Amino acid sequence: MTLIITLLLMAACPQEISASRVSVIASTSADTVLTQDPQCRDEELLRLERGDPWARLWMPAGGWNALLGDSDFDAQFDAPAGIDGLEWVPRGSGMPSLFDLWFTTDSDFLTWQDGDVLRVDPSGTIERVIAEDSIRTALGTPSAFDLDAIARDPDGRLYFSIRDGLATTVLGAVEDGDVLIYDPTSASVTRAWTESEVQSWVDHAAPGSGAIGDVKGLAFDPESGALLFLVQSPSAQDATVFTSAGGGGIFRGFEEADFGFMQSTELDALAVLGGELPQHPIIVADQVNVAPGQSFTLRVRHAVPYAVLQGIASSRRAPKPSTRGGFAIAVPDLNAAVRVWPMPNGQINADVSGSASIHLTVPPLPPGAVFLDLYLQLWDGAGGGLSTPWVLRVQ
Repeated sequence: MTLIITLLLMAACPQEISASRVSVIASTSADTVLTQDPQCRDEELLRLERGDPWARLWMPAGGWNALLGDSDFDAQFDAPAGIDGLEWVPRGSGMPSLFDLWFTTDSDFLTWQDGDVLRVDPSGTIERVIAEDSIRTALGTPSAFDLDAIARDPDGRLYFSIRDGLATTVLGAVEDGDVLIYDPTSASVTRAWTESEVQSWVDHAAPGSGAIGDVKGLAFDPESGALLFLVQSPSAQDATVFTSAGGGGIFRGFEEADFGFMQSTELDALAVLGGELPQHPIIVADQVNVAPGQSFTLRVRHAVPYAVLQGIASSRRAPKPSTRGGFAIAVPDLNAAVRVWPMPNGQINADVSGSASIHLTVPPLPPGAVFLDLYLQLWDGAGGGLSTPWVLRVQ
């Protein structure tokens, strides 16, 4: 009841938002629960805009599955095991989308290492932006490492932190709370701040909070240019975004309580965007593998309240940028066998919270087919734009 009342007030009253819009995309170190999302897994991405009442799921695991497909043909749809670092690097002047995110992973992923900086290209495949081997060579270490946090400055230099301490010939001992800089032009690494300096910022912001442990996320304030960061400890602040500004403080609007977590949660990656990043609808289902003729339920969240929703299904994926807003990436191949979802009473309507449950029946397999991948996406014509995609394997 509290959630419904809050949503009704949001629809009726304009939100008081800073003149300069700032949004955070983040991931968590373990599965958690958000106010409006009953599950947020560690490979999923959440979004919070300054002034929002709580964070919302922005990229579900099934969205990764549909966007990336099954590139290694192992009968499992691809998705990162977990997101360890994020940075917002726009490809151009189009609508913001997942194509604009650099990321690192908790562990090796397909052919990529957990020290590689990756992104999704507009064809829906993973590409390496910066190789772990390049940074390792610049550091002068034979040891592999996990990139635990990343940020990029206007000159194209990569600020980063690593998960565990590391012995190097160039910088000596590197701690997991140090912030380093990799310059791809000179292929060199320098130390920007030590763990002790980061500790002093947290001590100033939260006196008596104790040792910070690991630096878990990095970004730059789009307004001031100050360093923004996440730390592993204290547990009461391990989902708070700190700033180096003023000798250390909390980034306004992004304290742990602002995210609306329903259980103790640690943020594990951070990207900060100045400007508009609208929340798009998401779709989720309880399963990925279904039998021909089987019924299943697709759940929609974060659409515009009371919006009329329409969806398409295709037997092939063909990711490409879209001008329809929302998720801003169209995944189903419109040139393949496309069908409009069967609509009860001709349409599907979101409720006051922007949610809906859609009951669908899986089509039969074509003659001679052993399986069929069915790519689904939804369109919210009331302003929410495209939803995240979902994929089902029919067999």
